[in-house]
Amino acid sequence: MKDTDRNRAVLAEVVARSWRDPAFRTSLKANPKQAVTAAGMQIPPNVEVVLLENTATIVHAVLPPRADMARYQSRFDATVKRWFDMPDELEIRIHRDSARRIFVVIPAAPARATGGQLSDRELEQVAGGDTAVTVQNTVVVTTAFQSIEVATTDVAAVAVAGVVAPCFVS
Repeated sequence: MKDTDRNRAVLAEVVARSWRDPAFRTSLKANPKQAVTAAGMQIPPNVEVVLLENTATIVHAVLPPRADMARYQSRFDATVKRWFDMPDELEIRIHRDSARRIFVVIPAAPARATGGQLSDRELEQVAGGDTAVTVQNTVVVTTAFQSIEVATTDVAAVAVAGVVAPCFVS
């Protein structure tokens, strides 16, 4: 479900909006499925949407359904290697999407996103339109990991966030 371009773009927009609109974030927390479908994501009626939020010390990693894992194995392996360099204070919680449940992860907001809107170019980068592009040294999108990296000021490390990926790093 998260592996279509349309759904990845919607998720990127939902994340960006949740960073800058407290009322939207509240409604997203209250009913994540309703919020993401209202934003345009296509989710079958029998699928549950679980919202997870990264913090300065907790990062959520979402694995694809077991049947799709082989498709992403090399990306997953490369990402796991990066986890070895993360500080001891950072906890990584692993979840798995399934046919009946998907996880939507809201990464910790970059400092710039809390005070203003992202440009069309920045939204395209978050949605996976550009690769290896730095936005104000805060958000980096890399297709090698299909993830967004958000530097936090509370932890002297990079928190890995997979809101645009069809799988894992969240």
